[in-house]
Amino acid sequence: MKLLSIGFLLIVTVVGHGQEKWTGGYETNKVIYAATVNGKRIEVLLSEGPFDPDKHKVDPFRIEERDGKDIAIWPKVNGYAMVGLDGGPLPPKASQLPHLQRLAVSFGDKTIECPSDLLAHVFLPWTDTTFKPSFRNTLVTISSDSTTVIIDLACGDGGGVGNQMFTIALDGKCLVGQPEAPMP
Repeated sequence: MKLLSIGFLLIVTVVGHGQEKWTGGYETNKVIYAATVNGKRIEVLLSEGPFDPDKHKVDPFRIEERDGKDIAIWPKVNGYAMVGLDGGPLPPKASQLPHLQRLAVSFGDKTIECPSDLLAHVFLPWTDTTFKPSFRNTLVTISSDSTTVIIDLACGDGGGVGNQMFTIALDGKCLVGQPEAPMP
């Protein structure tokens, strides 16, 4: 039974990754959100392109035995868990699935670029941010002083749909996730 479940897991993840080469094109410098807050124009820009594993530190999918049980260890890219795919191995380089390559916020006349090593783990980013009340899409939060933007980016397709949060601030700070709440 253990071998059957591992075999099933590997079949599902390999088939779910689209072994064919991506032919859908890529979005480049698309404004996925724009608003004016306190008189300051804020835009969120996104670009996607093919993933090149040679440009990143990749910890591959593997199965480890722990306490007599086989445990799937999901892949990481630059230390972050891969999001947007159904788990399992990274897609082959030839598939060229859309991969997040740029995330930037324009705070009026100053644009802050999120470093590419913080983006590399995000596949199939959603570039259509039209709100649909039937499911959760990309969400953007802007601080009341217009100095920080939190982007909760939807990504993936099928069973791999998920999200990754990024925080980008006017002072140049960028992080994966959201800021910690202040402690009393």
